[in-house]
Amino acid sequence: MEPQAFCAQYSQWTHATDEQWQERQNNPQTSIFIARDGKVPIGMLGVHTDNDLNRTSAEIWGVYVTNRYRGKGIGRKLMEEAIAAISKMNEVMKIHLMVNAEQTGTIEFYKTLGFHRQGTTQLVLGDGKKHQLFIMEKNIKTGT
Repeated sequence: MEPQAFCAQYSQWTHATDEQWQERQNNPQTSIFIARDGKVPIGMLGVHTDNDLNRTSAEIWGVYVTNRYRGKGIGRKLMEEAIAAISKMNEVMKIHLMVNAEQTGTIEFYKTLGFHRQGTTQLVLGDGKKHQLFIMEKNIKTGT
């Protein structure tokens, strides 16, 4: 795992109860996409519709593919499926995500999927250090 790629620290979630994990995945505003090799999870990403009144945007978070499976199109397939699912949500006009500014390959990957840099922010990531993040966005409906 690469803790600098995540906004939560591993230690924050190791003590979560089964109920907390179930509540997180059963949130109607959240979808989790998992790629598997047989029954073994090899990649994942989450989608959360924003909690604004109109739910006009969705956030992709927690994109991860295990090292062994990188470069094989798993991340692209996960992203394409998530974008397709979000596109079917009538009220959602755009998708946003945040990416560590140091992950240049990942930034370029997101650009190939139609995301563009919208801004920057700083957050303490999973490694416990403050990092610069790029906020990236993709419009999925015309007129935005």
